[in-house]
Amino acid sequence: MPAVIRAHEIAAFLVLAAGLDLLMANYVPGAGYLDLPLIAVLYIGWYSSPVKGGVCGLLFGLVQDRVLGLPLGLNGLTKTLVGFSAYYLNHLVMLEGVLGRCIMIAVFSLVDGAVINGLRSALGQPPRLGLVPDLVIRAIVTGISGSILFSMIDRIKFSPADFRKIES
Repeated sequence: MPAVIRAHEIAAFLVLAAGLDLLMANYVPGAGYLDLPLIAVLYIGWYSSPVKGGVCGLLFGLVQDRVLGLPLGLNGLTKTLVGFSAYYLNHLVMLEGVLGRCIMIAVFSLVDGAVINGLRSALGQPPRLGLVPDLVIRAIVTGISGSILFSMIDRIKFSPADFRKIES
């Protein structure tokens, strides 16, 4: 599949994801369960090349580290792996339905959270109380929201053809 995500779309995804992440973290209680940069990186990795997915994952992750005040590079590493592997998953598994995408995004969210918390513990930070329920809730919220956003963006970007206009 040719790369269909252009540079200006990536920039818009980055600004929207970072801006909404920052606004929701400050003004919406419980919004920390939604990982918009992960959803954006998965979408870019899904519809472009593995290199573009990985580089976008790095950029989105570094911005997310800065916004959330985490040690710089934790989200950058995990989002790079997510963006890179999303391309290959798209070519190995057909996940075109809403339920399949929801499960795929939820699994990536669980892996992302587990790797980040594993790296934090390797850096000497103690694990938070209630870590596992937080990761599960985050995976569910991100999975459902991500599958809805994937469908909305697909509807806008790849509008269905109007076959009534085709003449025989």
